[in-house]
Amino acid sequence: MKNNNIGCFGWGLILFLGLVIFSWAITLWYISIPIIIIAVIIYFHRKNNPEIQQRLKEKKAAKEQAEHERQELHQRNIQKWQTEDLSKYATKLSELKLKKTEYAIYSPDSQITWSESRSRTKRINYGGLTSSIHIAKGLNYRMGSIRTASQKEEYMKEIVTGALALTNKRIIVTNGVDAKSYPFTRLLRMVPYNDGVELISDSGKKVILSGFDDATRFNIYLDRLTSE
Repeated sequence: MKNNNIGCFGWGLILFLGLVIFSWAITLWYISIPIIIIAVIIYFHRKNNPEIQQRLKEKKAAKEQAEHERQELHQRNIQKWQTEDLSKYATKLSELKLKKTEYAIYSPDSQITWSESRSRTKRINYGGLTSSIHIAKGLNYRMGSIRTASQKEEYMKEIVTGALALTNKRIIVTNGVDAKSYPFTRLLRMVPYNDGVELISDSGKKVILSGFDDATRFNIYLDRLTSE
């Protein structure tokens, strides 16, 4: 969720710009006053001109109609993708070595990025007692637990970007040099997004596929193939 609070710095910047514009308008009044007058005339002309207002209304109505038609088409496509026979798309791909009973069902036009979850240990400063005991020359025993001196954090690492193929058994992403595959047997659950999907295995490892123009069709097919 976006934060609409611009903060003190934002208000300070707005105030500063306002003062600059105001001082410019006062100093160059012979330029700013005609500009203001012209702007006011144009505003009221557009506001009170029936032809301009009619064109604006027609443009707005056309835009709303186009959006309505786009949403209706999208809903019809969703209903189709949820019920159509996926076997009619089954095909072999010459660039991929698929298993004997494996067939490609869907491939998006866009390049897809495969990212995997990784964990790394981050060193942090010890926040407890800092006393130490001298043991031998050059060696001191530090009081406290070593577990407080480091912590693990998770991050996503991009592995490969390339063409995606959704088969009846797995997901494949390849660029001709590197390739990754995700068998359905590993999938515990999926989290769909408009432009991608998050795959979570039974071990808790995450794989994120991103870069779709619209991932709706892919997510529906994936859900069906892993559920039916």
